Amino acid sequence: MTEVCLKLRVSRSSVIILLRHCNWNVSMLFDKWFEKEDDVRNKLGLFRNVPLVDQSVSSFTCEICFETYDDEVIIEFSSDFCGHFYGIACWAAYVRESISNDCVGCLSLKCPHPGCGAAVGEDLILPVLATKANNDPDKAKYSQYLLRSYVKDSKGKRKWCLLMAGDYVVDFIGGYGTSDLSCLCSYRFCSNCHEESHSPVNCDTTQSG
Repeated sequence: MTEVCLKLRVSRSSVIILLRHCNWNVSMLFDKWFEKEDDVRNKLGLFRNVPLVDQSVSSFTCEICFETYDDEVIIEFSSDFCGHFYGIACWAAYVRESISNDCVGCLSLKCPHPGCGAAVGEDLILPVLATKANNDPDKAKYSQYLLRSYVKDSKGKRKWCLLMAGDYVVDFIGGYGTSDLSCLCSYRFCSNCHEESHSPVNCDTTQSG
């Protein structure tokens, strides 16, 4: 992840959004980014030329709850890709509602300002969720949705370990003439039939037996 951030010169939060768009395929991301960076940015809401915060303004009024906040909140709670600021309580409510109702859709969250479309990533989501207890269930759900996307959106290149499902993920590199996968937990299974490893016997023979 760090290597991709350095190569693209963007934040970890932006890289996560970009990788999800490219099915977590780094090569695909590089191809799209270096061919049409502006198109990718505009499509995903990773806008350039974000309006600067007026440092002379000592407060602002949240457009959702109409509460007035001091300038410390302005710096912390806005998308990195727009100039729309909201109070932390409103951000938290917005994020939690998306996690509860949109499920994986919360990974594609946008600025709540009408017509904005700026991406909202984990660099804003995690801090507003951190205002609650450390064992915040919404924070755990968000992390789980991200992990699910990493596996499901990989187009078969990653699979859950059948023994430790939900805890371990196996990367399927392929190209070695075998469908056997080996997890860090030492469990081996077949990537085709999802049964315990049965090489050199083929899947049909195993299932018919």
